[in-house]
Amino acid sequence: MSYRQIAEADGTVNNDTVRRNLAAANAAPDAPTKITGADGKSYPSTKPRRSTYQEPPEADEDVDPHLRNLAAMRIKGRALRHYAELMQQIEPATGMHNSPGTKKVGARPFSRTDAARAAGMSPHQHKQAMRTGNIPADQFEDMFERDDPPTVSELADAALCNNHCSLT
Repeated sequence: MSYRQIAEADGTVNNDTVRRNLAAANAAPDAPTKITGADGKSYPSTKPRRSTYQEPPEADEDVDPHLRNLAAMRIKGRALRHYAELMQQIEPATGMHNSPGTKKVGARPFSRTDAARAAGMSPHQHKQAMRTGNIPADQFEDMFERDDPPTVSELADAALCNNHCSLT
């Protein structure tokens, strides 16, 4: 019998109460794997659980963790660079608060900040990525070809230097 059928037969409790009481009495391990529903069809007694946590893949023991970290830093830096390139395709919305037509509801243009917010980026992440996009492409690639690639903060600092200083 299903928990619902037991609850209906008892008439005083609901199926959740039946489930909890049977679990407390350790009756659940003996529960059948299939139950027959009110429609006469056979169903599994429990729904398969969907895991919200996915097990990480088995670590390859041959790969040095330091090399794995360097690869992750390179991927993250290049992803930020690509993000900045996409953001630069959006026209900057500077001075839009005084533009005619922006007083109407819904007349405000979609800005880079709006796009960053929609992408789930924090304001700090957005600024760092935009700064990363200001580094010339050849200098950016040179920085990532080193044995020790820069962190995101170092990339943003290099962009703030405005090409007058370099990372060593």
